[in-house]
Amino acid sequence: LAGCCLAWGVYFSYAICVVFVVGAFRVLTRAGAPLGTFPYYSFQAFRWASYNALILLVRYTTMNFIRVTPFLTLFHRFMGMRIGRRVQINTLIIGDSNLIEIGDDTVIGGDVTLVAHAAEHGRLVTAPVKIGSRVTVGLMSVIFPGVTIGDGATIAANAVVTKDTWIGAGEVWGGVPARKLKP
Repeated sequence: LAGCCLAWGVYFSYAICVVFVVGAFRVLTRAGAPLGTFPYYSFQAFRWASYNALILLVRYTTMNFIRVTPFLTLFHRFMGMRIGRRVQINTLIIGDSNLIEIGDDTVIGGDVTLVAHAAEHGRLVTAPVKIGSRVTVGLMSVIFPGVTIGDGATIAANAVVTKDTWIGAGEVWGGVPARKLKP
Protein backbone atom coordinates (compact mmCIF):
# COMPACT_ATOMS: atom_id res chain seq x y z
CA LEU A 1 0.00 0.00 0.00
CA ALA A 2 2.80 2.39 0.87
CA GLY A 3 4.43 1.68 -2.50
CA CYS A 4 1.21 2.48 -4.36
CA CYS A 5 0.79 5.75 -2.47
CA LEU A 6 4.40 6.66 -3.18
CA ALA A 7 4.00 5.85 -6.89
CA TRP A 8 0.83 7.95 -7.08
CA GLY A 9 2.57 10.84 -5.31
CA VAL A 10 5.53 10.71 -7.67
CA TYR A 11 3.28 10.64 -10.76
CA PHE A 12 1.16 13.51 -9.42
CA SER A 13 4.32 15.54 -8.79
CA TYR A 14 5.54 14.77 -12.31
CA ALA A 15 2.19 15.77 -13.84
CA ILE A 16 2.11 19.13 -12.08
CA CYS A 17 5.79 19.73 -12.83
CA VAL A 18 5.38 19.03 -16.56
CA VAL A 19 2.40 21.41 -16.76
CA PHE A 20 4.44 24.22 -15.21
CA VAL A 21 7.72 23.45 -17.02
CA VAL A 22 6.13 23.21 -20.49
CA GLY A 23 4.00 26.28 -19.77
CA ALA A 24 7.00 28.27 -18.57
CA PHE A 25 9.00 27.19 -21.63
CA ARG A 26 6.18 28.41 -23.90
CA VAL A 27 5.99 31.75 -22.09
CA LEU A 28 9.77 32.26 -22.14
CA THR A 29 10.12 31.38 -25.83
CA ARG A 30 6.86 33.12 -26.82
CA ALA A 31 6.01 30.05 -28.88
CA GLY A 32 2.65 29.93 -30.57
CA ALA A 33 0.79 28.78 -33.64
CA PRO A 34 0.98 31.54 -36.27
CA LEU A 35 -2.13 32.81 -38.08
CA GLY A 36 -2.49 32.43 -41.83
CA THR A 37 -1.96 30.04 -44.70
CA PHE A 38 1.48 28.56 -45.38
CA PRO A 39 3.14 25.70 -47.25
CA TYR A 40 3.76 22.53 -45.24
CA TYR A 41 7.51 23.07 -45.56
CA SER A 42 7.91 26.62 -44.31
CA PHE A 43 9.21 28.38 -41.23
CA GLN A 44 5.65 29.18 -40.12
CA ALA A 45 4.63 25.52 -40.41
CA PHE A 46 7.71 24.57 -38.38
CA ARG A 47 6.68 27.11 -35.70
CA TRP A 48 3.17 25.63 -35.69
CA ALA A 49 4.47 22.05 -35.38
CA SER A 50 6.99 22.94 -32.65
CA TYR A 51 4.37 24.73 -30.58
CA ASN A 52 1.85 21.89 -30.88
CA ALA A 53 4.58 19.38 -29.98
CA LEU A 54 4.67 21.03 -26.54
CA ILE A 55 0.93 20.44 -26.16
CA LEU A 56 1.32 16.83 -27.31
CA LEU A 57 4.09 16.25 -24.76
CA VAL A 58 1.64 17.05 -21.97
CA ARG A 59 -1.31 15.32 -23.68
CA TYR A 60 0.43 11.98 -24.00
CA THR A 61 2.14 11.95 -20.59
CA THR A 62 -0.19 13.55 -18.06
CA MET A 63 -3.32 15.13 -19.51
CA ASN A 64 -5.62 12.20 -18.76
CA PHE A 65 -4.63 12.57 -15.12
CA ILE A 66 -5.47 16.30 -14.99
CA ARG A 67 -8.60 16.12 -17.16
CA VAL A 68 -11.55 18.18 -15.82
CA THR A 69 -9.36 19.79 -13.17
CA PRO A 70 -8.19 23.38 -12.82
CA PHE A 71 -4.70 22.16 -13.84
CA LEU A 72 -5.89 21.50 -17.42
CA THR A 73 -7.34 24.99 -17.67
CA LEU A 74 -4.15 26.41 -16.17
CA PHE A 75 -2.04 24.51 -18.70
CA HIS A 76 -4.01 25.89 -21.65
CA ARG A 77 -3.74 29.40 -20.20
CA PHE A 78 0.03 28.91 -20.02
CA MET A 79 -0.09 27.85 -23.67
CA GLY A 80 -1.80 31.12 -24.60
CA MET A 81 -5.50 30.22 -24.63
CA ARG A 82 -7.80 32.96 -23.40
CA ILE A 83 -10.16 31.25 -20.95
CA GLY A 84 -12.91 32.87 -18.90
CA ARG A 85 -13.94 32.03 -15.36
CA ARG A 86 -15.55 28.73 -14.33
CA VAL A 87 -14.78 26.99 -17.64
CA GLN A 88 -14.83 23.19 -17.64
CA ILE A 89 -12.67 21.42 -20.22
CA ASN A 90 -13.21 17.65 -20.50
CA THR A 91 -11.15 16.90 -23.59
CA LEU A 92 -7.56 16.13 -24.43
CA ILE A 93 -7.89 16.93 -28.12
CA ILE A 94 -7.04 20.60 -28.28
CA GLY A 95 -4.46 22.07 -30.63
CA ASP A 96 -3.33 25.61 -31.28
CA SER A 97 -4.29 26.81 -27.79
CA ASN A 98 -3.02 30.33 -28.42
CA LEU A 99 -5.59 30.75 -31.22
CA ILE A 100 -8.58 29.73 -29.07
CA GLU A 101 -10.74 31.90 -26.83
CA ILE A 102 -13.41 30.57 -24.45
CA GLY A 103 -15.83 32.77 -22.46
CA ASP A 104 -17.06 32.43 -18.87
CA ASP A 105 -19.17 29.47 -17.64
CA THR A 106 -18.62 27.39 -20.78
CA VAL A 107 -18.45 23.58 -20.85
CA ILE A 108 -16.31 21.76 -23.42
CA GLY A 109 -17.62 18.18 -23.35
CA GLY A 110 -15.75 14.91 -23.31
CA ASP A 111 -13.55 14.07 -26.28
CA VAL A 112 -14.39 17.25 -28.20
CA THR A 113 -11.89 18.02 -30.97
CA LEU A 114 -11.04 21.72 -30.75
CA VAL A 115 -8.47 22.89 -33.30
CA ALA A 116 -7.59 26.13 -35.06
CA HIS A 117 -5.82 24.50 -38.02
CA ALA A 118 -6.63 22.51 -41.13
CA ALA A 119 -4.67 21.02 -44.02
CA GLU A 120 -5.98 22.23 -47.38
CA HIS A 121 -4.51 21.69 -50.84
CA GLY A 122 -0.94 21.22 -49.64
CA ARG A 123 -1.07 24.12 -47.22
CA LEU A 124 -1.54 24.59 -43.50
CA VAL A 125 -4.37 26.98 -42.65
CA THR A 126 -4.84 28.48 -39.18
CA ALA A 127 -7.65 30.75 -37.97
CA PRO A 128 -8.89 31.78 -34.51
CA VAL A 129 -11.70 29.95 -32.74
CA LYS A 130 -13.95 32.01 -30.47
CA ILE A 131 -16.40 30.37 -28.09
CA GLY A 132 -18.64 32.71 -26.09
CA SER A 133 -19.87 32.59 -22.51
CA ARG A 134 -22.37 29.99 -21.21
CA VAL A 135 -21.80 27.76 -24.25
CA THR A 136 -22.15 23.98 -24.13
CA VAL A 137 -20.11 22.00 -26.65
CA GLY A 138 -21.47 18.46 -26.61
CA LEU A 139 -19.62 15.17 -26.30
CA MET A 140 -17.32 14.27 -29.23
CA SER A 141 -18.14 17.37 -31.27
CA VAL A 142 -15.55 18.76 -33.69
CA ILE A 143 -14.84 22.49 -33.90
CA PHE A 144 -12.73 23.60 -36.87
CA PRO A 145 -10.69 26.79 -37.45
CA GLY A 146 -12.38 30.14 -37.88
CA VAL A 147 -15.51 29.11 -35.94
CA THR A 148 -17.28 31.70 -33.80
CA ILE A 149 -19.89 30.51 -31.29
CA GLY A 150 -22.09 33.15 -29.65
CA ASP A 151 -23.02 33.39 -25.98
CA GLY A 152 -25.47 30.81 -24.68
CA ALA A 153 -25.27 28.60 -27.79
CA THR A 154 -25.40 24.81 -27.66
CA ILE A 155 -23.50 22.43 -29.93
CA ALA A 156 -25.10 18.97 -29.90
CA ALA A 157 -23.09 15.81 -29.25
CA ASN A 158 -21.13 14.52 -32.27
CA ALA A 159 -21.73 17.70 -34.29
CA VAL A 160 -19.07 18.77 -36.79
CA VAL A 161 -18.85 22.56 -36.99
CA THR A 162 -17.08 23.27 -40.25
CA LYS A 163 -14.44 25.90 -40.93
CA ASP A 164 -15.44 29.58 -40.64
CA THR A 165 -18.96 28.87 -39.31
CA TRP A 166 -20.64 31.65 -37.33
CA ILE A 167 -23.14 30.49 -34.69
CA GLY A 168 -25.34 33.16 -33.16
CA ALA A 169 -26.10 33.71 -29.48
CA GLY A 170 -28.52 31.17 -28.01
CA GLU A 171 -28.68 29.00 -31.14
CA VAL A 172 -28.65 25.20 -31.06
CA TRP A 173 -26.59 23.44 -33.73
CA GLY A 174 -26.11 19.76 -34.49
CA GLY A 175 -25.43 17.25 -37.23
CA VAL A 176 -22.67 16.44 -39.69
CA PRO A 177 -21.99 19.00 -40.94
CA ALA A 178 -23.57 21.06 -38.18
CA ARG A 179 -26.54 23.26 -39.03
CA LYS A 180 -28.92 25.36 -37.00
CA LEU A 181 -31.57 23.24 -35.26
CA LYS A 182 -33.19 26.01 -33.19
CA PRO A 183 -32.89 29.78 -33.42
